[in-house]
Amino acid sequence: KIRQLHADGFKIVILGNRAAVKGAFHGKNSQKTQQLANWLAWRIGVPVHAVYATRKDGPHYKPNIGMWDAMEGNTNLGQPATPADSFFVGDMAGREGDKGNSDREFANNVSKLSGRTLQFRTPEQAFGPPSETTAASFIDACPSPSSTPTSLGMPPARATLHRQPSPPLSSTPDVTLSRIDS
Repeated sequence: KIRQLHADGFKIVILGNRAAVKGAFHGKNSQKTQQLANWLAWRIGVPVHAVYATRKDGPHYKPNIGMWDAMEGNTNLGQPATPADSFFVGDMAGREGDKGNSDREFANNVSKLSGRTLQFRTPEQAFGPPSETTAASFIDACPSPSSTPTSLGMPPARATLHRQPSPPLSSTPDVTLSRIDS
């Protein structure tokens, strides 16, 4: 489904709260985060952009709307992304068993600020039931060690998908990582 969305003109952007990264952009938790994004881009075969907030008290930490501004500035060449032409997928939806509702609240906050609805979907609503496929099953098949996570246990990625012209695919998907709240 993600490949088709990309073909339809959507840009794939992971927006994540990663307080464990703290200030060490090259530390162990940061490397795991980067490797997960690299693995995901390799796995789905399309360019992926990832923006991570690292300070819980910062303006970019979801559900704060600063993450939306950071996404536009870091992955969209400063061009606005229209919430009405986008949707946000997140697992923190306030359902029974969820650790919170920061993803749903983030979509609500972006909608309130922009005056246009940013649709919110759970992963199951957007992509169907979870796959049995895991990162571990692809470690040996990846093109290089830096493309695979060295350790699993990462939280599910949250993705904002918005329409924007994308360059043609290369044989190796691009990964753009941005850390905010330094």
